[in-house]
Amino acid sequence: MKTLSAPQPTFLGALRNIGAGIYRATARFAGYSAASSTTTTRTGSRVGLNQNTSLASIQRLGMSFTADMVAKDNPLCAAYLALRQNYCSSTLQYLPATPDEGLNGAITEYLHGSDGCGGVLSTMGVDCSMQDAFMRTADLECPVKGDSAMILWRSNPDDELRLLEVSADQIGELYNFTTERRCSLTRDADGRIRECAGSDCVYFAGRYFRGADCVAYKIYPRSDQWYGTPTIYDASDVLYFRDPASFRGVRGITLFHAALPYMQKSDDLLSAALGIAQRQARDAYFISNNSGGPPDEPDQEVADSTTGRITHYETIPEGPQERYRYNGDTITPNTPTAPGTDVIDGVSAAAQMVALALRVTYGFLVEGSKLGGVTSRGDTQKNWKEFSRIQRMIHRPNLNRIKDVKLLDAHRRGLLTIPHGMTTAQFLRGRWMLPTSPVTDAFNDAKENVDMVREGLESPQDIIAETNRDWRDVIRKSGEWREAVEREAAARTKALKADGIPAVISGQEISATSDNPMQAAQADAQGQPAPGAEKPAG
Repeated sequence: MKTLSAPQPTFLGALRNIGAGIYRATARFAGYSAASSTTTTRTGSRVGLNQNTSLASIQRLGMSFTADMVAKDNPLCAAYLALRQNYCSSTLQYLPATPDEGLNGAITEYLHGSDGCGGVLSTMGVDCSMQDAFMRTADLECPVKGDSAMILWRSNPDDELRLLEVSADQIGELYNFTTERRCSLTRDADGRIRECAGSDCVYFAGRYFRGADCVAYKIYPRSDQWYGTPTIYDASDVLYFRDPASFRGVRGITLFHAALPYMQKSDDLLSAALGIAQRQARDAYFISNNSGGPPDEPDQEVADSTTGRITHYETIPEGPQERYRYNGDTITPNTPTAPGTDVIDGVSAAAQMVALALRVTYGFLVEGSKLGGVTSRGDTQKNWKEFSRIQRMIHRPNLNRIKDVKLLDAHRRGLLTIPHGMTTAQFLRGRWMLPTSPVTDAFNDAKENVDMVREGLESPQDIIAETNRDWRDVIRKSGEWREAVEREAAARTKALKADGIPAVISGQEISATSDNPMQAAQADAQGQPAPGAEKPAG
């Protein structure tokens, strides 16, 4: 028997041992439980890569396109994207708030048309509306691939501004890490930006920087199989979408990064279980024969051929279907057992992890039938906070840029006129009305809001802001409604008097509203008219 020789130390082996010791010491100092091997835990070996390394850039590319595939195939991913679009960008309406009411109406009609669905925004995308292009960029490309962009483009100065959608892989060298490169930007005779030698700016990961400011983007046109020659766009012509909650680095990371493993495992588990269930459902029963005897022949004709083949004939043509049994047959009905409760629980657990990764709750993403009371309201509050964050940090800044550029362009072309004495800031004053947040019980929430305002615990402005509206616009419209009701009441009362009918029609009788139902009830009980109502004649 050959004796094993003792291992000889090497220089590289010593370096590996030193490195492993430093890694374990650092990990133990950081509280990492896998820093030291135990009977149940092996030493951690996975290393987090800097997002600015070449390998990290390649991994980000793979993650982006994996997420793109999953977004088209996975129901949980499709459900999240649908919810995000419904609660973040399904309603994009600009509400102007300039000091001139006539100008407000002109701006609204210019942007949205007379019916709210027309105007210049209805054709601002490429063969689509501004809302279509914005929704795909902000709530599809951005979460799936980590970032995205839109280009403010026109073929000539007199054309309407259009929005060109840009996906993450078109922005700079996503497929290969690019080190910082000192350069300068210049414009050619046609006004196009060109990169030249110098130290005016730094090019890094698809963007040109002067100090901390991004001044230009390099965008690659894409066809089905290749990327064309890139074009450098001024930063003022690019709307860049990236979730600030994403990690910093080359650029953004897909929101589905942490959810991808659980999505894939859930799909594999459920697909396998459903495949088994499908096969089981096709078997009505199983027949076993133990004796091997001939078939029962009370009503059958049997013909034996020279090959030993037995042919059975029904004695009743087109009669009921007959089952042929052999002596000693045993029939066992098949009861499908897949997918079992263990599989369903596993799929549900995977869906819960997906919901956590997407920053929403399981009840909101999948189903909330098992929730109720405080739990349901807590879930709704979490989802409301997340969608409000997305609206405030991703949607509104870019929507405001679209609005500012569009309105100032309309003023430059003479389509909208800024009245004398009105500043540009006043001309651009307004608010985007975005979809309202999810609620648990709309009736109870509305009643709670009314009670909070009456008790002085919350202001009407706060309640109105929760519905993404401007309280000034609510007051204006309320005044217009009240004025119209009172004019209609006065006209109806005058018409009755002209016909010799001694009666008074109040505004409350027309609009069925009052400032405070409690005051109206008390006044009615005392025989006094409610506040705002006219006193009867005589």
